[in-house]
Amino acid sequence: MEQLAYYSVLYYLPYPFRNEQVNVGIVVSLPSGDVRVHIADNLRKVLAVHPAANINEIRELVTSIPAFLEHMECSGECVFNALSKWGKVTCFPEPCMFSYAGEEDYERIVESILSSLVYPERKKSARIISDRLFSELKETFKAYQWLGADEEDIQKHMIVPRFPVAVDFGVKAEFALQNGKLHLIESVDFRSGTFSQKRQEAMSKMLVFDVAAQVRNETVNSYVVISGDNIKGMTPIISLLDRYAENLVRWDIPGDVESFLASIEGATGKKRMPLFPQPG
Repeated sequence: MEQLAYYSVLYYLPYPFRNEQVNVGIVVSLPSGDVRVHIADNLRKVLAVHPAANINEIRELVTSIPAFLEHMECSGECVFNALSKWGKVTCFPEPCMFSYAGEEDYERIVESILSSLVYPERKKSARIISDRLFSELKETFKAYQWLGADEEDIQKHMIVPRFPVAVDFGVKAEFALQNGKLHLIESVDFRSGTFSQKRQEAMSKMLVFDVAAQVRNETVNSYVVISGDNIKGMTPIISLLDRYAENLVRWDIPGDVESFLASIEGATGKKRMPLFPQPG
């Protein structure tokens, strides 16, 4: 049986009057009323921003925050409101949520959230890695003259790649389009990678949709475009994506692609021009 948990990112704010903050972990409120705190193993970014930071004190938040909340008799939504005003390590008062089935599932989702929102990027992974499906989508949008050149083009009803949907969290969508409603497009290419890698990737896509809706406080029309869905063993991941995203598009099925492009055409307000000259 699935349960619903609420969470918010904990961030370190050494200088209240300067726009510098470092995400250090997350705080989770469970259906039972218990509160769990998960702190990143690597806090080097904290020291880079504030060399005098007390790292041990930050690590001890795993126990000190639940003790503080218990003393304050604080639970539920009160948790996030209280911690949003709590010293140099604080959290966002509006929580996000996730559902989980059992402790193992909980740990896996928490690890995915930490990987997406808290863990520092490795230098060797600093370059943007575009898989084949992402590139195919980008080229398709470009061919139909729907692709924007920069973030401001989202105001022109154009599709913007790598759009920051939650700046404070550092979360970006693969593609975003705004026409009164925010449309987010993510892709998962099953033609490469292992089951574990694709499961992690799928969870990160769902997290983008969730964080965007919560932080931006608006309705999000979500699309997940997949390719290689006939690859053996990937069915559970595809079922999860189909359940979570409003629109699941199979890039290998012409009917799915046509419906998807027609929907995007309507959202951009820019009709598709033939990509090749039509015979006279």
